[in-house]
Amino acid sequence: MRQTFPDEAIWANDAPEIDDPDATIYRTAYESGAGKTPPKAGVHNYLFRRSDEQHQHIERNGIPRWDPRTIYVLGGWCLASDHNLYRSRVAGNVNHDPIATNGSTFWRSIMSIMKEYEHEVGSVVFRPTNPGLPESQGGFGFGTWQKVSGRSPIGEGSFTDVRGETRNFARGSSHGSFKNKLSIQEMPEHDHDSPVGELGNIESYRYPFGHTGTKRQMYGGHPAYDGYYFIPLTNKRGGNQPHNITHPVFAVPMWYRTA
Repeated sequence: MRQTFPDEAIWANDAPEIDDPDATIYRTAYESGAGKTPPKAGVHNYLFRRSDEQHQHIERNGIPRWDPRTIYVLGGWCLASDHNLYRSRVAGNVNHDPIATNGSTFWRSIMSIMKEYEHEVGSVVFRPTNPGLPESQGGFGFGTWQKVSGRSPIGEGSFTDVRGETRNFARGSSHGSFKNKLSIQEMPEHDHDSPVGELGNIESYRYPFGHTGTKRQMYGGHPAYDGYYFIPLTNKRGGNQPHNITHPVFAVPMWYRTA
């Protein structure tokens, strides 16, 4: 492989004669033969220096650095001053610095291209800025993203827990609540101790078959059948409020790609 000169000199860089060929001969160039005018030494120096500059630039950088005078084709690459690679989004791309404020209109970084391969639709990322914004505004420069707030991620698909219950979680769906108020069906089965016998001073009773009534009703002619007795009701307890079921979390900015 060709290497640069040891002192990194450019051919003819200090030559006393450097002549830029007239633009009219760029396509036809010079011809040999009788009556033809050979190129001057200064033209030779100009062309050799230009060629050597280009070769050494590629050898040292691997890819050409962005130049405001170069007309980049659609898909052309350059190395910007931030040391990142950029691919041209448009044809005839000239004098548009990739890292300028409007640079993402004309260029796309290799980082953005790689991230799009890594983050397909349905991907989740944790970052403060909307990934769908242009790169110049702190985004990835691709896709439509939805901010996910107040929810924890869970793997999509069907799953059966240790109790044998199976649930399916569709992509993009939401489930659960912050609090839950137990219904009678959700309460564990349990017993209450209750005295049985004389009515005493307890103000509320029930029949074993479900009727209820106060002591006054029962003494005042409420039907009572032989062989049955009254069971006093237990006193009420509890505040009848929902309880917190939120698991410990650490809040971070999260984005979900929808398109």
